[in-house]
Amino acid sequence: MGKCSYNWEEIQKIVSKEKLTWRDIQERYGCSSSTLSNARKKGWLVMMGKAEARRLSTTRHPRKTSEETKLKISKARRKFLAENPSKAPYLLNHHSKGPSYPERYFKDVFDNEEVEIIQEYRIKTYSLDFAHLKSKIAIEIDGDQHWLDPRIAKHDIRRDSALKKLGWITFRVPWSSYQKMSLDKKGEIVQDILKLIKSRS
Repeated sequence: MGKCSYNWEEIQKIVSKEKLTWRDIQERYGCSSSTLSNARKKGWLVMMGKAEARRLSTTRHPRKTSEETKLKISKARRKFLAENPSKAPYLLNHHSKGPSYPERYFKDVFDNEEVEIIQEYRIKTYSLDFAHLKSKIAIEIDGDQHWLDPRIAKHDIRRDSALKKLGWITFRVPWSSYQKMSLDKKGEIVQDILKLIKSRS
């Protein structure tokens, strides 16, 4: 290998076997970028493709974001959503195909009870399934994901807390459980909602 102090033949075997990236080689053998570039030009070292190397490098050496940077990103995101409420991910993805069957079902229920309910009412970045404005009651018809996905469950807690600070109360109906109820029990749920609305109107 001439005057080079590295055994590139052995390094090449390890690079091929362990799929070492440019950064991996530098950290393991202490090579400078110029040394590696020279080895590649002379044909002593053959590296993997750029796409695969980039993927492996990202997996092995993930970028660490400081708490300060995370806070800045969070503040910038909140500011953007406050100025552009229609860009909230929930609103962009929610109801892309129109109201769900559970929401259409409860819309009929409220219409039959002659309750003045507004469907898809917006408060800041939040979209309420149903809202009774006078009593400030938010009625949410929740699918299983609201109970099974920890991220959504935590979001719902934060959401309900934020609405509470604005004077709202959230009444959540777990749809899968509601479907299995008897007609009498379903009627009780509806009456509970109506009583809550009446008590705050």
